[in-house]
Amino acid sequence: MKKATLLLITILIVSCNKNDKKDFFSTQYKIEGNVLTETTYNKIYLNYIIGNEFVLMDSATIIDRKFKFKGYVNHPKKAQLQFYPNGAFFPFILYGENFKINLDENNIMNSTITDSDINNEWNNLKTKSIEIFGSVNYLYPVLQKSRIQNDLTQLKQIYHQIDSIEIQNRKFLLGYVIQNPKSKLNGLILNDLYSQIKNDSLEIIKTAEKLPLEMQKTLDFKTTPY
Repeated sequence: MKKATLLLITILIVSCNKNDKKDFFSTQYKIEGNVLTETTYNKIYLNYIIGNEFVLMDSATIIDRKFKFKGYVNHPKKAQLQFYPNGAFFPFILYGENFKINLDENNIMNSTITDSDINNEWNNLKTKSIEIFGSVNYLYPVLQKSRIQNDLTQLKQIYHQIDSIEIQNRKFLLGYVIQNPKSKLNGLILNDLYSQIKNDSLEIIKTAEKLPLEMQKTLDFKTTPY
């Protein structure tokens, strides 16, 4: 009887673990890669970007300028492809999609992604943020001049303008989350904002509380208990 009970418990534990794994790794991705020019590299790495660190997740061999990756993720992650060992790297968003990446080794930022809705959405957000921060560019020469001249009044005004631009971008991103509550990018957006301004995060937390509970679980910070 004891053996039968122990066997039943073991089966239940294994069954639960399998179900948990299936739920956790809920989406499969497939990447078909192409290197646009001849390359001296024969291997490429897939890294996750976690904070300021890169975590190696997988590698692939480049054959006839082509490579492939396949795996599972439970929610969108910042990732990058890097030519091994010390080549250029290309950032993108990894999620459960079948998509293509064309890498330009000579100018990595000219690389392109096709058939990826989430990367299209991410790139549109980045373009808008770049437009907002574009007004900061003209401030830097003035900032350097004010530092050299030790003009404290002018420096204070410039820093205030920069702060205003950062607030404008934050409001744009928070507004995007509120207007698109089902966007799969919301966790990444809120995590980025929270990491930048932890000391003034109430607005970010309140926005996060409006998201579905499953999405709140992907955040790096706590909202209401779930």
